[in-house]
Amino acid sequence: MLSQASIPLRVLSEDDAWDLFVKTSIISFHESPNFYDVARTVAKECAGLPFALVVVPRTLGDKDLYDWGEAARRLKAAQPINCEDEGQVFSCIKLSYDFLKPDDDNIAKSFFLLCYLFPENFDIEVEDLLMYAMGKGIFEDALIIHEARAKAHLVVNYLKASSLLLDGAYH
Repeated sequence: MLSQASIPLRVLSEDDAWDLFVKTSIISFHESPNFYDVARTVAKECAGLPFALVVVPRTLGDKDLYDWGEAARRLKAAQPINCEDEGQVFSCIKLSYDFLKPDDDNIAKSFFLLCYLFPENFDIEVEDLLMYAMGKGIFEDALIIHEARAKAHLVVNYLKASSLLLDGAYH
């Protein structure tokens, strides 16, 4: 059956939210009081949303205190347009996008933005993204299609690791 029922998820209590945030993070916050305070602020800005509590610590990974502080500032200041109840989730996705590792041509960011050509919850084939990317000139340095295809898969895997894309039927 292809049912698409909406299942509302409740926000987590502050203690449960912190536990999930700490378990998802790859660093320990208890070594530095400053780091602990900043991490608590970041976790609080996730507003108890399980998605945000997983994505944000993965995004920040083992970055330094300055980056964590910048993330806290951005999440606090974020005021998304037309996102109503989903505003905090939007802010966390934007933070993940902003923290993508910069490369010469922002390939990962461009690739991610190409996903918006497809409807929500659509299973996008990497091959389709590759064709759009080639049309946009993203892989102009690839000499053969095999090289471009390999790069496309690397970028998709990186975006999945950054919690910006999910596995679909075509993974």
